[in-house]
Amino acid sequence: MNTTLLYGMATCMALIVSRPLTAQTEVPEMSTDRPDQTESSTLLPAGWLQVEIGVQTEQTTIYGNGLDEKSTANAYPDVLVRYGLLPAMELRLIVGYQEISYGGASISGVGPVSIGAKIAVCSEEGLRPEIAFLGHLAIPKTGREEFSTQFLAPQFRFSVSHTLSDMFSLGYNLGAEWDGESAMATGVYTATLGIGVSDQIGVFAELFGELPEIGDAVHNFDGGITYALLPNVQIDASGGLGLTDSAPDFFAGIGISFRLPR
Repeated sequence: MNTTLLYGMATCMALIVSRPLTAQTEVPEMSTDRPDQTESSTLLPAGWLQVEIGVQTEQTTIYGNGLDEKSTANAYPDVLVRYGLLPAMELRLIVGYQEISYGGASISGVGPVSIGAKIAVCSEEGLRPEIAFLGHLAIPKTGREEFSTQFLAPQFRFSVSHTLSDMFSLGYNLGAEWDGESAMATGVYTATLGIGVSDQIGVFAELFGELPEIGDAVHNFDGGITYALLPNVQIDASGGLGLTDSAPDFFAGIGISFRLPR
């Protein structure tokens, strides 16, 4: 993972993003969909553009025939681009560069391109949580052939958030996704506890996993930290481990997010 590149990008984005803020009397609080797996129910303000970039590595043990092989998967980077189209709708674009190593061989290239939207369902009021719907489509035959899909690969989830106190929040996602190769769906779930340590620092602990129609369930645990360099620039670090044999042994990543006001 290239930390020098990330720090350089952070410095450049800080200089770019800080200039428009002088003309604004109030800046909406920044909300990102990284580094945890729980997608936020908060939408990007209309007319704003946000880019979230991360690099990650994970290692998985492949069990079989008495020989346990190690597989390594790297993403450098994964990029999510968000644009606030309407007060209740944002558009999303996801693309990343991947590298997978297994059995002494490796393959790398651009993964499938996904497009999607996040749509507000309801705001938080009393016991009612904030809810948003997210939908994505991985476009077939985009990216490197070995990583691409034959058919459209849809994903959807409902994102729910509860404010527990000034310091604590609870978020969770429920949904399903398809791999673009078969009609079988995989259920997905996430649940994260967020803690606002200060105006600049946040930490989280999370459980997430997959429930395929065929095969073993995958359950994971992770945690991480976010730090707001500026109202429109955030850096993060996270890591976790698998809780089942079918899950990765461990994974870790760092990232940066920046927002450009309208």
